[in-house]
Amino acid sequence: MEILNSYLEYRSNKPKYAKWKQQRNERAAKKELYFKNNPLSEAEKQKHLQKAKAVLDAVDTMDEYSQVKAENAEIAVEALQQTAISIISLAAAVPFLLFAKSKKGAASS
Repeated sequence: MEILNSYLEYRSNKPKYAKWKQQRNERAAKKELYFKNNPLSEAEKQKHLQKAKAVLDAVDTMDEYSQVKAENAEIAVEALQQTAISIISLAAAVPFLLFAKSKKGAASS
């Protein structure tokens, strides 16, 4: 059903795409013309380069943080799974042990 909804949404928005693409291309052409007529000074280029580096450093920091959190969550889930499996195994072993004990007691009588 999700595929059908996606396709219907695509089909309803398809006529809007040509107009949107034209507007995007016009904006890009205006920017290019502006920068061609008004080039950045070396100081402005350095300023923008520093901002870009700061943004990339922030993205790297957030990526490392999210990776650590994901690994911690994975370790916690694995521990819970192992605990659950251990409890289920012990619970399954109890009836077997009781059965074996009752068989042993019946055999010795």
